[in-house]
Amino acid sequence: MFQLVGVDVYLRAEGVPDIPREHGPFKLSFISNRGTKVWPVKPEGLSMIDWPRCRYEAEGEITDSDIEGLVAAITQHGFHWTKCQKLYRKDGENQYSQPY
Repeated sequence: MFQLVGVDVYLRAEGVPDIPREHGPFKLSFISNRGTKVWPVKPEGLSMIDWPRCRYEAEGEITDSDIEGLVAAITQHGFHWTKCQKLYRKDGENQYSQPY
């Protein structure tokens, strides 16, 4: 059985954005750029592009409305999001990739 448990939110932003760390059921797990984690610790000398991915995960199942609330909060903080990718778990196993 598939369970919606998170969302990757892609932003237009220079560097590592100071984005909300929590919202509703979500906690920010990491920020990555070109597949490499840049938050909570940014590697030295990494060449970044202006399209970071912010992964938000929840302890339990979430709804589309939860995601819509998160995206609205991100917009209210002045960020321009470009794309969202829902994250699913199936039979207790994550069905999404992890960054380097």
